[in-house]
Amino acid sequence: MLASLVDLPHVSGTEGSSITNPAFIPQIMTGELAGVLGFIYEPWPGPKLTTLGLLRLLYHSARFGIARAREFALTRLKEIGRHVPAILRLEYGLLCNVDEWTKEAFNCLMLMPIHGSPDEAVSVVSPTLYAAVMNAHSEVDMLRRQNFVDTPPAVHDASCTDKLTCAKAWFVCWTGGVCREYLNPGYYATVAATIAFMDEAKPAGMNRNCLKATKDSVKAKGILTRETVLIDQMFEKLTGSYPRLSTFLIISCLRAIPPLFEAPPPPPPPPQLQNREEEDEEMETEVQQPVGLIAFN
Repeated sequence: MLASLVDLPHVSGTEGSSITNPAFIPQIMTGELAGVLGFIYEPWPGPKLTTLGLLRLLYHSARFGIARAREFALTRLKEIGRHVPAILRLEYGLLCNVDEWTKEAFNCLMLMPIHGSPDEAVSVVSPTLYAAVMNAHSEVDMLRRQNFVDTPPAVHDASCTDKLTCAKAWFVCWTGGVCREYLNPGYYATVAATIAFMDEAKPAGMNRNCLKATKDSVKAKGILTRETVLIDQMFEKLTGSYPRLSTFLIISCLRAIPPLFEAPPPPPPPPQLQNREEEDEEMETEVQQPVGLIAFN
């Protein structure tokens, strides 16, 4: 795109013919264009961009066909790693075809509290995406709560001599053990971790053979693993319907967006002020103790 602009013939008075009549590039803000041009023209290591600035550079690198800018942005973002909020990894993974981000970020969002995404990240994502994530999270949350309410029945072996005690022991194990881990309000345990926790559970008073048969029944019915199926279905629904056009510019017109560039360090004081500060430090070292008290009327 930039190359085609350079090749256009110069016509006086038209858009892009002078500084007072610049070329208009749609769907990009001044700060974003500054990030793209900073990557092209600034000496290595390139512009000091924030996380959002790197994500916007990643997006526009595909738009302008700058492969090295994409590589630069991806390298920096991988160095940041988990510090990139999952909601942003999901959106820009979809927008920029970064496949290793999308499913991992979506799974992470399904396990974390619905309010766990930083406000700064939520303020710049597509409302369509955020609504889809909230709906998917609600579905997963409802399934987990339903598993807690509908306790799978204990399966009794022929060797069981006290089915009532066995059933009570399993109920306590499921509701107070497995589901306690399963519905941790801070961060949901994964399905694999929950199954491992169930495998290790040894409720007191339950027949050993009944316990094994009950655990096998839970696995055979897919009571825990159906969550994985649901998440996969919700992810496929999202990726199949989510538009590949960014709504970032529309959102940025309505909200105050976080900065795209890192704040530069404060400039050093002028030489005269530096000398004055050095003199003040010398005076402070000379006068270390009070020499007396002076009363003012």
